[in-house]
Amino acid sequence: MLGSDMPNLTRRDCIVSGLSAACVLASGFRTSQAQLNSEQSPLVTSLRAKADRKGLLCGTAADFPAIINDARLQEVLRLDCNILIPENGFNWTRFQAPKNGPLDFRQAEAVYTFAHSNGQRMRGHNLIWHDHIMPPWARELVETLTSSGAADFMIDHIQRVISAWKGRLVHQEVVNEPVTGNGLADTVFSRKIGERYIDVAFEVAKSSDPDALLFINQDWIEMDSREHERRRTQLLRLLERLLGRGAPVQALGIEGHLQLHIPFAERPYRAFLDEVRGMGLKTLISEFDIHDLGMFNSIEDRDERVADLGKAFLDVSLDYDNCLGVLTWGPCDKYNWLRLVPGKQRPDGLPLRPTPRDDNFERKPLWRAMAAALDEAKSR
Repeated sequence: MLGSDMPNLTRRDCIVSGLSAACVLASGFRTSQAQLNSEQSPLVTSLRAKADRKGLLCGTAADFPAIINDARLQEVLRLDCNILIPENGFNWTRFQAPKNGPLDFRQAEAVYTFAHSNGQRMRGHNLIWHDHIMPPWARELVETLTSSGAADFMIDHIQRVISAWKGRLVHQEVVNEPVTGNGLADTVFSRKIGERYIDVAFEVAKSSDPDALLFINQDWIEMDSREHERRRTQLLRLLERLLGRGAPVQALGIEGHLQLHIPFAERPYRAFLDEVRGMGLKTLISEFDIHDLGMFNSIEDRDERVADLGKAFLDVSLDYDNCLGVLTWGPCDKYNWLRLVPGKQRPDGLPLRPTPRDDNFERKPLWRAMAAALDEAKSR
């Protein structure tokens, strides 16, 4: 089995032995070109192969330490993905928890080493997000600063992060989830600087790493509900203002956290995508999963309904030639974030099944729906 010879090393093992996670991963993870090309290889019918044939991206979020400790996960990542994102490895609280501490990217480096060893690309998530992913010391410090001081602090943070990763990430999510249905999201930087904190963040990111594609990433803009419609409207108007001021926004990450209990309608979603394409922006389904809350049918029925919704959404999304592809937020059910949020669990106590593979990494109907959507997509 691919990756079966990988030792079961923990983060503590790496530290005790004086090795970073990146060093541990440097051996034993490389997939040969012969394997990729072999007609006998399962890669031939994998999501990765299907995406590669169409010039599309297909990937997932992978977090540390699972990427080191789980050999089956390693195998699935090789099969399904041509791009990875270190799920929480770029969250500020992860890499600089203590005040004035060094930037510690060992968790993201572990994902990068795996990706690089297997011919996969990697994207960054994220440079600026909401207050809760800032270390408390950083949030409290910014609250004491003037507008210009807050801007300088944000600029320094972005430059330091990008300088550590320049040339290694194909995408940078510069600002994550900037709007709500009522307008600009309330964050320490929006309060101190106003909407133009986004302009500044993109300008700094562009000057710091001109080769990375720069994204705004947004949630709750896909479904047919009043809140999703309000957020689509707020986001479109924000993008118009940013582009009108010359901010170097190049792409939109459409998160794709769908919900079975909220309907999906093609017409309003297409209208939204038409406007985004008209602005000259690329798109990417950046955090795809389906929250199967509210269904009390059998698991088989639930999985089929999830697959039907996923296929309908992906068919529309991938129909646009400015869409770069799709990343799921977790490769299998047991590694999906929804399982960890108490308020999002099912009232019948059954585990959520939001991703293309089950707890044992077996392909589910959603995996087949993704495969079909990739097969039917136009080549880029």
